[in-house]
Amino acid sequence: MKTSRNKQKKPVEKIIWEEALQGLLAIGMIAFFGYIAIDKFWLMKKFREGLDNAVIIPDNWAFWIAWGTPSICLIITGVLLAGFWYRRMMTAGIYVATLFMVLFTAFVAYVIQLPLDKQPCYCIGLDTEMAWETHLKLNIILLLGTIVVVWLNHRIHKNLVATIKRADAGGSLNKEGETLTNQLTISTK
Repeated sequence: MKTSRNKQKKPVEKIIWEEALQGLLAIGMIAFFGYIAIDKFWLMKKFREGLDNAVIIPDNWAFWIAWGTPSICLIITGVLLAGFWYRRMMTAGIYVATLFMVLFTAFVAYVIQLPLDKQPCYCIGLDTEMAWETHLKLNIILLLGTIVVVWLNHRIHKNLVATIKRADAGGSLNKEGETLTNQLTISTK
């Protein structure tokens, strides 16, 4: 009996470590997207002017990009924060954040391949002083980080489902399937 208890603890401990790592990376994503939202709202005039002057951005898109970018970043930040209480929100936030990073990275890669006279000013990027090449490297690192969070989220969900099925097969759930043994304390909201 003692052996089966030790076997059951290992997947739970693994889930806890994976969830802790995912939480730390999610906090980094919250800080990043929160920073972008605050920065772009705070410097809206400069950001909008940079978009208006960018040859590659159609004039009628500048307004929507200027307000849409920080708004979406703020929503991503809120959804990721809510994800600490509601697992489905975390999953949604992670996927939207990853999609947004793919779009940001693709945009920066596109800008780099343009002739210098067609490249927009740095003021529409992450930092007004950061060159586009540096911006691309940072975006790739951040994109890889979001991909790791997606992978961890998938593993955590898969391990939680497997642990619940194992507990159910071993009779650790009551007849209604409402509670697990005290060993599994991770919320699956």
